[in-house]
Amino acid sequence: MPSAASALSASLSGVREISNLSPDGSLKIDLDQGLLSRYASLIGSDQLSGLVSDDIDRSARHKLANPGRGRGRNDYARQFLVHLTRLLFWTPENRKSAARTCEKSVWLADMQMMIARSDERAGAGLMLSAIAGSNDPEVNHHSHNDVGHFSVYLDGEPIIIDLGQGAYSRATFTETRYDMWHISSRGHNVPAVNGRLQYAGKGAQARDVTYLREGASSFLSLDASPAYFSDPGSRRMIRHFRFDHDAAEISIRDEIDPGEKLTRFELPIHLSDREIEIGADGVCRIYGKDRVLIVTPTNLRVTGIERSRLPIRVIWKSGDRAWSRSALTRPIWTRRISVYR
Repeated sequence: MPSAASALSASLSGVREISNLSPDGSLKIDLDQGLLSRYASLIGSDQLSGLVSDDIDRSARHKLANPGRGRGRNDYARQFLVHLTRLLFWTPENRKSAARTCEKSVWLADMQMMIARSDERAGAGLMLSAIAGSNDPEVNHHSHNDVGHFSVYLDGEPIIIDLGQGAYSRATFTETRYDMWHISSRGHNVPAVNGRLQYAGKGAQARDVTYLREGASSFLSLDASPAYFSDPGSRRMIRHFRFDHDAAEISIRDEIDPGEKLTRFELPIHLSDREIEIGADGVCRIYGKDRVLIVTPTNLRVTGIERSRLPIRVIWKSGDRAWSRSALTRPIWTRRISVYR
């Protein structure tokens, strides 16, 4: 398992492509170049230093190509001055690039996040971010209800996404914040079972979390039932992620035992604005810039596609059969995500 410093460096090496699993943020993040320059110096990381140098050049090219355009609503004067001071005092005068490689499998234990890639080159190949995590505000301040959530990037493009922050209002900072769709589990790539969504509160977190790197595959498994039931007991809502680094393939398997008759299983996936096709076989083809992401379901069918400015929301539901505990203790649904070259 990498050290904290190497994990940060490995994660940031593909930072222009890294998925957003934090509650508030953009699909692609901007670096605090001065702060990271200082950190790179302290830990002696040539890769991180090179990344900052390349990002400074990228920012300069962007500003020259877009004169007079501000950085956006988050560019407050105080933040800009802090950023500028750090950049002036902590970034070496003689910057140099360094060859960068990304670790194919990273486990960030404090966040319970797995980052898995098919390619060591930044911005190339298939990448998965998956999180176990917690909906307890005391554990995960300013949290969203997203236990078991995941995002997928292809060749540096965000495909299956996290919605990030919405427009702040008074309600954002009240107890009704979890009724907002982008904060509730309805706005994340996690299931609703018998219409039940995740809740926020003490103990609403993943249990039995296991991360494993074995051969050419990385695995993350978790039981999300405490995020759905205040007293989960023997109920199980298990999600398994498997990332095949050689085949560039993701498998997501859900095993459900809600402790009651199971009549409805619904899973949304949220996509960035792009062309999609749903075949008669139920296979979903999502078009990237140069390649296609293929989602092959088992025991699921697409029942709706909702389009807004962002995102596209594809609704998957279980087949017509209604399961009971006596008929099948743990119904299983899978999605295989692969790349068409």
